[in-house]
Amino acid sequence: MNSGKRKPTIRNNKYAFRKASCTPATALPETGKVCCTPATNFPESGKPSCTPVRNFPGKNTRNIFKNMNAIELRLLRNAEYLQYVKDFTGIINLNNPESLGIETKLSAFNTKISELEALYKKALASDKTQELLLLDERRDNAINGIYYFLLSQSYHYEADKKQKAQLLLDNMALYGSGIARLNYQAETATLNNLMRDWENKPELTDAVAFFSLSAWVDEMKAANDLFNTTYLSRTQEYGDASPETIRTKREETNAAYYALRDRIDALHLLVETPPSPYITVINQLNALTDQYNILLVNRKETGAVPQKNENPPLQ
Repeated sequence: MNSGKRKPTIRNNKYAFRKASCTPATALPETGKVCCTPATNFPESGKPSCTPVRNFPGKNTRNIFKNMNAIELRLLRNAEYLQYVKDFTGIINLNNPESLGIETKLSAFNTKISELEALYKKALASDKTQELLLLDERRDNAINGIYYFLLSQSYHYEADKKQKAQLLLDNMALYGSGIARLNYQAETATLNNLMRDWENKPELTDAVAFFSLSAWVDEMKAANDLFNTTYLSRTQEYGDASPETIRTKREETNAAYYALRDRIDALHLLVETPPSPYITVINQLNALTDQYNILLVNRKETGAVPQKNENPPLQ
């Protein structure tokens, strides 16, 4: 008796239908369209299988789910950091923050920026800042003069001179390359440790005397001690603007930055009807962040070091 059903044909000992049917998924939001992917290999039961696609992308999905780019804030030097966060708020202010519902987070962020900027300006405004720059240059010249003299002697044709020069160079290398490029506090400590080695280790003391470097070492010690005294005096003048206080204020500013950024992202993701009103400001902020990320990448590739009158990036 013919039931009217199409008989399956046998191909490679497996059942296959000339036409397959599938139960589509329910209508999806965004487009109202459905999407169903029918299977090509049917089980032996002869019934078709269907794997519905439940997340059918609509035209505007890429805009709805676009987030803001990230940046390693701790790697920005103080001046760069201040400029970045001020530019960040500047862009937001151009996009009517009241209508975006972010004015509270923005206000908190601006308050922290103002506090940080006041500390930073106070640190730079001290009368002793210029004196520190000159003293730092003086001790840099001393350590660099010693280093390059010893470097030249390490190529000497006399074995004794070459050996003693290399002995002192190896000791300097224990404290890293580019001592003169270290930030203020790190250089002070490094030079103190280096001079302590040269005063207390007989083989190093002998090498210093062999090359008659005592005058150079005395100059380096005098400049370093005077620098440290002046630095501490300046710190007393603006105790609330010390590097540790600025570091703490940067961390507070970071927290306000992330709270604002996450608020924008969250409101953007909750938009049900595209286009999102946050797309423009997100694109502009991403362009800003990209510029500073390029700056950080270029610095890493070139091995650039912080300027001596800048606090080092936060670690």
